Order: sequence, then structure tokens, then C-alpha cells
Amino acid sequence: MKVLAIHCLNNKDEFTNEIFSNFISGIKEFIPEVFCLDISDMSINKCLGCTEGWLFESPGYCLQIDDMNEVYHYFKESDLWIFSTSINSNGVNGCFSNLLDRLEPLFLMDLDEDANNPNRARNGKVVLLSFSENSNIQYHQKLVKEFIEF
Repeated sequence: MKVLAIHCLNNKDEFTNEIFSNFISGIKEFIPEVFCLDISDMSINKCLGCTEGWLFESPGYCLQIDDMNEVYHYFKESDLWIFSTSINSNGVNGCFSNLLDRLEPLFLMDLDEDANNPNRARNGKVVLLSFSENSNIQYHQKLVKEFIEF
């Protein structure tokens, strides 16, 4: 099993970084293949909405040119995705929101030889870790709603 842990915080809060690090260390005790990706400093632009047109034909990758194109292969190769982010009264930070929107190409059929394989399954698992200074459940409910919609 391969695990991809995606970490994105609004700030460099040492407490939440420590929680995330300890969580990942615990996973590594049981699953040796864990790749951590901090997207906080990456350039991930907003989705261009290419797939919304009824004539859209996917070239098999996202048309947006930024750091996201460098990380799609980690998602494709992983069986478990762990998303870790902080939230505030405005919701999730822009980088994390953009990341969720830009995952759509992973759910479109690839144009490689594997695309015609009828036995190909996408049975991965997803984990969400959300951190907030405010204990109000409404902040987390907004994030869960956005997360489910992707």
C-alpha cells in the first residue's frame, strides 16, 4: 500500500505541524511507503473549468500549467490520500481549495493503454485531518461539505 499525505496550512503553526508529523510517524510504523507533500508553498492555480463545456475532450492531463501537474502522479500511484489543512472563519485556504478543484483529471479516463482496461478500479481511501483554533463545528462542516463535493 502506498500513502500520499498532503499537508497545507494557512500559517506555519508549530502545534499543528507537530500533530501532523506524529500522525504520519505512526502510519509509517505500519506502512513504509508514505510520501508527504506540503502544498503550502506550491503554485496551484484555480481550476479553469475546462470540463464544463459539452464538447470537452480530455487530453489526459490538466490544461492549467503550474505545480499541480508535477504531483498528479503521486495521487495516481497512491492507495490512500491523507489531506491535512487548517480552517478559519473564511473556510479553507485558497491553495487547498484549488487543490481539491484540480483533482478532477484524476477521475477522468486516462488516455493511456490502461484506460481500456475494464478491470481497472479506483478503490482508494481518503482521510481528512482538519485543524482550527475555533472549536465551533460549523467551521469543520463547511470543510467536510467542500471535501465531499470534490
